[in-house]
Amino acid sequence: ESVLLMLRNELELSPSFSLTQTRQVLGIRYELALRRLTGYTDIVLTEDVDITFISLVSDGGYAGTKVVRSTTRQYETTWAAHILGTTGPLWKEDLENPLYKDYPMNATVGRSGAEAAFEKYLRGKNGRRVVSTNSDGKITGQYYSKEPEPGSTVELTIDLDFQQFVEETLAETVENMNAQDRRRGKDDWEERGAAAVVELVNSGELLALASYPTYDLSTYRQPQVWAELNANPATPMNNRATTGLYAPGSTFKPLTAVAALEEGLIT
Repeated sequence: ESVLLMLRNELELSPSFSLTQTRQVLGIRYELALRRLTGYTDIVLTEDVDITFISLVSDGGYAGTKVVRSTTRQYETTWAAHILGTTGPLWKEDLENPLYKDYPMNATVGRSGAEAAFEKYLRGKNGRRVVSTNSDGKITGQYYSKEPEPGSTVELTIDLDFQQFVEETLAETVENMNAQDRRRGKDDWEERGAAAVVELVNSGELLALASYPTYDLSTYRQPQVWAELNANPATPMNNRATTGLYAPGSTFKPLTAVAALEEGLIT
Protein backbone atom coordinates (compact mmCIF):
# COMPACT_ATOMS: atom_id res chain seq x y z
CA GLU A 1 0.00 0.00 0.00
CA SER A 2 2.86 2.41 0.74
CA VAL A 3 4.26 1.86 -2.75
CA LEU A 4 0.87 2.54 -4.31
CA LEU A 5 0.43 5.67 -2.23
CA MET A 6 3.86 6.93 -3.33
CA LEU A 7 3.01 6.27 -6.96
CA ARG A 8 -0.32 7.94 -6.48
CA ASN A 9 1.45 11.11 -5.36
CA GLU A 10 3.89 10.95 -8.26
CA LEU A 11 1.04 10.62 -10.73
CA GLU A 12 -0.81 13.45 -8.95
CA LEU A 13 -3.96 11.39 -8.68
CA SER A 14 -6.88 12.64 -6.68
CA PRO A 15 -6.65 11.83 -2.92
CA SER A 16 -10.19 10.48 -3.21
CA PHE A 17 -8.96 7.61 -5.43
CA SER A 18 -9.29 4.22 -3.80
CA LEU A 19 -6.46 1.70 -3.96
CA THR A 20 -8.48 -0.24 -6.54
CA GLN A 21 -8.80 2.84 -8.75
CA THR A 22 -5.10 3.59 -8.29
CA ARG A 23 -4.20 0.06 -9.38
CA GLN A 24 -6.40 0.48 -12.46
CA VAL A 25 -4.68 3.72 -13.44
CA LEU A 26 -1.24 2.23 -12.85
CA GLY A 27 -2.20 -0.82 -14.88
CA ILE A 28 -3.19 1.39 -17.82
CA ARG A 29 0.02 3.42 -17.54
CA TYR A 30 2.05 0.21 -17.48
CA GLU A 31 0.19 -1.20 -20.51
CA LEU A 32 0.79 2.04 -22.43
CA ALA A 33 4.49 1.90 -21.59
CA LEU A 34 4.69 -1.66 -22.95
CA ARG A 35 2.86 -0.68 -26.12
CA ARG A 36 5.27 2.18 -26.81
CA LEU A 37 8.07 -0.38 -26.99
CA THR A 38 6.33 -1.99 -29.99
CA GLY A 39 5.26 1.25 -31.66
CA TYR A 40 1.66 1.41 -30.39
CA THR A 41 0.37 4.31 -28.35
CA ASP A 42 -3.36 3.52 -28.03
CA ILE A 43 -5.26 1.30 -25.62
CA VAL A 44 -8.96 0.44 -25.71
CA LEU A 45 -10.54 1.22 -22.34
CA THR A 46 -14.12 0.28 -23.14
CA GLU A 47 -16.26 -0.85 -26.05
CA ASP A 48 -19.91 -0.78 -27.10
CA VAL A 49 -20.62 2.47 -25.25
CA ASP A 50 -23.88 4.41 -25.40
CA ILE A 51 -24.45 7.87 -26.86
CA THR A 52 -24.44 9.51 -23.41
CA PHE A 53 -20.92 8.28 -22.70
CA ILE A 54 -19.78 9.32 -26.17
CA SER A 55 -21.13 12.84 -25.57
CA LEU A 56 -19.38 13.12 -22.19
CA VAL A 57 -16.01 12.17 -23.64
CA SER A 58 -16.40 14.24 -26.81
CA ASP A 59 -17.63 17.36 -25.03
CA GLY A 60 -15.28 17.01 -22.07
CA GLY A 61 -12.14 17.63 -24.08
CA TYR A 62 -10.14 15.10 -22.05
CA ALA A 63 -6.53 15.14 -23.22
CA GLY A 64 -5.36 11.89 -24.74
CA THR A 65 -8.84 10.37 -25.10
CA LYS A 66 -10.91 9.83 -28.22
CA VAL A 67 -13.98 7.96 -29.36
CA VAL A 68 -13.59 6.00 -32.59
CA ARG A 69 -15.82 3.76 -34.65
CA SER A 70 -14.86 0.18 -35.37
CA THR A 71 -16.30 -2.84 -37.13
CA THR A 72 -18.31 -5.51 -35.37
CA ARG A 73 -19.66 -8.92 -36.33
CA GLN A 74 -23.37 -9.23 -36.94
CA TYR A 75 -24.88 -12.70 -37.00
CA GLU A 76 -28.00 -13.30 -39.05
CA THR A 77 -28.73 -16.62 -37.35
CA THR A 78 -28.71 -18.13 -33.88
CA TRP A 79 -27.87 -21.56 -35.32
CA ALA A 80 -24.54 -23.19 -36.22
CA ALA A 81 -22.62 -21.46 -33.41
CA HIS A 82 -20.03 -24.23 -33.16
CA ILE A 83 -19.57 -24.26 -36.94
CA LEU A 84 -19.13 -20.50 -37.37
CA GLY A 85 -16.88 -20.34 -34.32
CA THR A 86 -15.54 -17.61 -32.09
CA THR A 87 -12.92 -14.87 -32.32
CA GLY A 88 -10.56 -13.43 -29.76
CA PRO A 89 -7.32 -11.48 -29.23
CA LEU A 90 -3.84 -12.72 -30.01
CA TRP A 91 -2.21 -14.70 -27.20
CA LYS A 92 1.46 -14.85 -26.28
CA GLU A 93 1.86 -18.35 -27.72
CA ASP A 94 0.37 -17.17 -31.03
CA LEU A 95 3.45 -15.05 -31.73
CA GLU A 96 5.38 -18.21 -32.66
CA ASN A 97 2.85 -19.11 -35.35
CA PRO A 98 3.94 -17.96 -38.84
CA LEU A 99 0.28 -17.31 -39.69
CA TYR A 100 0.27 -14.29 -37.36
CA LYS A 101 3.69 -12.97 -38.43
CA ASP A 102 2.46 -9.62 -39.77
CA TYR A 103 -0.51 -9.22 -37.44
CA PRO A 104 -0.68 -6.17 -35.14
CA MET A 105 -0.55 -6.93 -31.42
CA ASN A 106 -4.17 -5.85 -30.97
CA ALA A 107 -5.49 -8.08 -33.77
CA THR A 108 -8.66 -10.13 -33.45
CA VAL A 109 -8.28 -13.67 -34.82
CA GLY A 110 -10.38 -16.80 -35.25
CA ARG A 111 -10.37 -19.02 -32.19
CA SER A 112 -12.67 -21.87 -33.17
CA GLY A 113 -14.89 -23.17 -35.97
CA ALA A 114 -14.77 -21.65 -39.44
CA GLU A 115 -13.34 -18.43 -37.99
CA ALA A 116 -10.17 -20.32 -37.05
CA ALA A 117 -10.11 -22.81 -39.93
CA PHE A 118 -10.30 -20.11 -42.61
CA GLU A 119 -8.42 -17.34 -40.81
CA LYS A 120 -5.94 -16.75 -43.65
CA TYR A 121 -8.78 -16.42 -46.17
CA LEU A 122 -11.14 -14.30 -44.07
CA ARG A 123 -8.57 -11.79 -42.88
CA GLY A 124 -7.73 -8.85 -45.09
CA LYS A 125 -4.62 -6.70 -45.07
CA ASN A 126 -4.20 -3.63 -42.91
CA GLY A 127 -3.72 -0.25 -44.51
CA ARG A 128 -1.75 2.69 -43.20
CA ARG A 129 -3.44 6.02 -42.54
CA VAL A 130 -1.60 9.26 -41.90
CA VAL A 131 -3.49 11.68 -39.64
CA SER A 132 -2.56 15.27 -38.87
CA THR A 133 -3.96 17.17 -35.89
CA ASN A 134 -3.72 20.68 -34.50
CA SER A 135 -2.58 21.67 -31.01
CA ASP A 136 -6.06 20.94 -29.64
CA GLY A 137 -5.98 17.39 -30.93
CA LYS A 138 -8.53 18.03 -33.66
CA ILE A 139 -7.98 16.12 -36.90
CA THR A 140 -7.07 18.53 -39.70
CA GLY A 141 -6.32 16.01 -42.42
CA GLN A 142 -5.88 12.33 -43.15
CA TYR A 143 -5.06 10.07 -46.06
CA TYR A 144 -4.14 6.45 -46.74
CA SER A 145 -0.49 5.87 -47.58
CA LYS A 146 -1.44 2.23 -48.04
CA GLU A 147 -4.99 1.18 -48.86
CA PRO A 148 -6.48 -1.62 -46.71
CA GLU A 149 -7.64 -4.79 -48.46
CA PRO A 150 -10.79 -6.67 -47.39
CA GLY A 151 -10.71 -10.39 -46.67
CA SER A 152 -12.22 -13.09 -48.86
CA THR A 153 -15.63 -14.74 -48.54
CA VAL A 154 -15.92 -18.38 -47.47
CA GLU A 155 -19.01 -20.37 -48.42
CA LEU A 156 -19.84 -23.50 -46.43
CA THR A 157 -21.78 -26.57 -47.59
CA ILE A 158 -24.05 -26.35 -44.53
CA ASP A 159 -27.76 -26.14 -45.33
CA LEU A 160 -28.90 -23.62 -42.71
CA ASP A 161 -32.57 -24.67 -42.68
CA PHE A 162 -31.53 -28.29 -42.32
CA GLN A 163 -28.97 -27.31 -39.66
CA GLN A 164 -31.77 -25.67 -37.67
CA PHE A 165 -33.92 -28.81 -37.96
CA VAL A 166 -31.06 -31.04 -36.78
CA GLU A 167 -30.22 -28.77 -33.85
CA GLU A 168 -33.87 -28.57 -32.74
CA THR A 169 -34.33 -32.34 -33.03
CA LEU A 170 -31.10 -32.99 -31.13
CA ALA A 171 -32.06 -30.55 -28.37
CA GLU A 172 -35.52 -32.11 -27.99
CA THR A 173 -34.07 -35.62 -27.79
CA VAL A 174 -31.42 -34.74 -25.21
CA GLU A 175 -33.81 -32.77 -23.02
CA ASN A 176 -36.29 -35.67 -23.04
CA MET A 177 -33.50 -37.99 -21.87
CA ASN A 178 -32.53 -35.53 -19.13
CA ALA A 179 -36.15 -35.32 -18.02
CA GLN A 180 -36.37 -39.12 -17.82
CA ASP A 181 -33.30 -39.22 -15.59
CA ARG A 182 -34.81 -36.60 -13.31
CA ARG A 183 -38.08 -38.52 -13.03
CA ARG A 184 -36.21 -41.68 -12.09
CA GLY A 185 -34.71 -39.80 -9.15
CA LYS A 186 -31.13 -40.72 -9.88
CA ASP A 187 -28.66 -39.19 -7.44
CA ASP A 188 -25.67 -39.42 -9.75
CA TRP A 189 -27.24 -38.40 -13.06
CA GLU A 190 -25.42 -35.87 -15.22
CA GLU A 191 -26.62 -33.39 -17.81
CA ARG A 192 -26.41 -35.15 -21.15
CA GLY A 193 -24.84 -33.81 -24.29
CA ALA A 194 -24.93 -35.13 -27.84
CA ALA A 195 -23.84 -34.51 -31.40
CA ALA A 196 -25.28 -35.15 -34.85
CA VAL A 197 -23.55 -34.95 -38.23
CA VAL A 198 -25.16 -35.31 -41.67
CA GLU A 199 -22.66 -35.90 -44.46
CA LEU A 200 -22.93 -36.59 -48.17
CA VAL A 201 -21.23 -39.96 -48.52
CA ASN A 202 -19.83 -39.53 -52.04
CA SER A 203 -18.35 -36.05 -51.61
CA GLY A 204 -17.85 -35.70 -47.86
CA GLU A 205 -19.75 -32.40 -47.84
CA LEU A 206 -21.39 -31.57 -44.52
CA LEU A 207 -25.06 -30.59 -44.63
CA ALA A 208 -25.41 -30.27 -40.85
CA LEU A 209 -23.11 -30.52 -37.86
CA ALA A 210 -24.79 -30.02 -34.50
CA SER A 211 -23.64 -30.14 -30.89
CA TYR A 212 -25.92 -29.83 -27.86
CA PRO A 213 -26.05 -27.93 -25.59
CA THR A 214 -25.04 -24.94 -27.65
CA TYR A 215 -24.87 -21.14 -27.32
CA ASP A 216 -25.75 -17.90 -29.13
CA LEU A 217 -22.82 -16.15 -30.83
CA SER A 218 -24.47 -12.75 -30.46
CA THR A 219 -24.79 -12.95 -26.65
CA TYR A 220 -22.25 -15.44 -25.29
CA ARG A 221 -19.71 -12.72 -24.43
CA GLN A 222 -22.13 -10.95 -22.11
CA PRO A 223 -20.81 -11.41 -18.54
CA GLN A 224 -23.93 -13.10 -17.16
CA VAL A 225 -24.32 -15.37 -20.17
CA TRP A 226 -20.62 -16.26 -20.15
CA ALA A 227 -20.79 -17.14 -16.45
CA GLU A 228 -23.79 -19.41 -17.02
CA LEU A 229 -22.12 -21.17 -19.96
CA ASN A 230 -18.97 -21.85 -17.92
CA ALA A 231 -20.97 -23.06 -14.93
CA ASN A 232 -23.03 -25.49 -17.03
CA PRO A 233 -21.73 -29.04 -16.36
CA ALA A 234 -22.75 -30.04 -19.90
CA THR A 235 -20.09 -27.65 -21.33
CA PRO A 236 -22.06 -25.87 -24.08
CA MET A 237 -18.91 -24.32 -25.58
CA ASN A 238 -17.50 -27.77 -26.34
CA ASN A 239 -18.14 -28.94 -29.90
CA ARG A 240 -19.03 -32.58 -29.36
CA ALA A 241 -19.36 -33.20 -33.09
CA THR A 242 -15.63 -32.63 -33.70
CA THR A 243 -13.91 -33.12 -30.34
CA GLY A 244 -16.12 -35.65 -28.53
CA LEU A 245 -14.79 -39.19 -27.96
CA TYR A 246 -17.43 -41.90 -28.21
CA ALA A 247 -17.53 -45.67 -28.58
CA PRO A 248 -18.58 -46.44 -32.18
CA GLY A 249 -21.23 -48.99 -31.16
CA SER A 250 -23.19 -50.91 -33.80
CA THR A 251 -22.53 -48.24 -36.44
CA PHE A 252 -19.09 -49.82 -36.82
CA LYS A 253 -20.54 -53.18 -37.95
CA PRO A 254 -21.01 -52.19 -41.62
CA LEU A 255 -17.30 -51.30 -41.79
CA THR A 256 -16.19 -54.74 -40.66
CA ALA A 257 -18.75 -56.35 -42.99
CA VAL A 258 -17.48 -54.37 -46.02
CA ALA A 259 -13.88 -55.27 -45.15
CA ALA A 260 -14.77 -58.97 -44.99
CA LEU A 261 -16.63 -58.75 -48.31
CA GLU A 262 -13.72 -57.02 -50.03
CA GLU A 263 -11.27 -59.64 -48.74
CA GLY A 264 -13.57 -62.45 -49.95
CA LEU A 265 -13.92 -63.91 -46.48
CA ILE A 266 -17.73 -63.81 -46.69
CA THR A 267 -20.34 -63.56 -49.41
